Amino acid sequence: MKILVLDTETVSETEKFGGKNYVFDLGYVVWDTKTRSAVSKHQMLIKEVYNNPDLMKNYVFGQDRLKEAYLTQHIPQGTCVEAFTQLTQVIKNHEVEKIAAYNNRFDIDSIITTVEKYGSDFNVNKYQWIDLYHMACQALAGNESFVSFCLEHERVSEKGNINSNAETVYAFINNKGDYVEEHTALEDAIIEAQICQWVLDWEEKKGIKLKTNHYGWSWKLVQPPKEK
Repeated sequence: MKILVLDTETVSETEKFGGKNYVFDLGYVVWDTKTRSAVSKHQMLIKEVYNNPDLMKNYVFGQDRLKEAYLTQHIPQGTCVEAFTQLTQVIKNHEVEKIAAYNNRFDIDSIITTVEKYGSDFNVNKYQWIDLYHMACQALAGNESFVSFCLEHERVSEKGNINSNAETVYAFINNKGDYVEEHTALEDAIIEAQICQWVLDWEEKKGIKLKTNHYGWSWKLVQPPKEK
């Protein structure tokens, strides 16, 4: 089976939380679950967003990180239409059956906002999407080793909740306590493809089919029982 694992990096139209998010970095990996490997990798910066200083000033990780992550690399740039035309062609060429993303609702909503504003006819509803975030949290529910790993490596929120983001899950399944996510679309898609394979292996080992739809409270599944 071929699964396209996709990630987006976005900027908000406002400095405050709650504005529309536009994709400036689109990255994805075509993952072959039979060979357990990537057969195709793609990344493109979307010109209308990336070259718009009024949007890019709101980059959540700051301007220094933006320069470090992007200005020193030679990532192809294209228009929104070109970026999503390429994505459509890759899906067709590799006979992709599903599109996977970690917390896919965010990526889907950001893609919809971007293509509507900048004129692409890419339609997210043509494809079957699966949420790796919800799948991973289901697989990790009740896993004491995961909780211990997060506590040992301080992967806990300010409110004391166990982290369940892609960075933490990838770190756990590879036993890399100090792993730090790149936060560029292709590099993040690469680690999420490995998470995808891990949850599929978990399903096969356990004989359980995980729910693939997005669920807003997935993070609660990995929290340890509260002491009475």
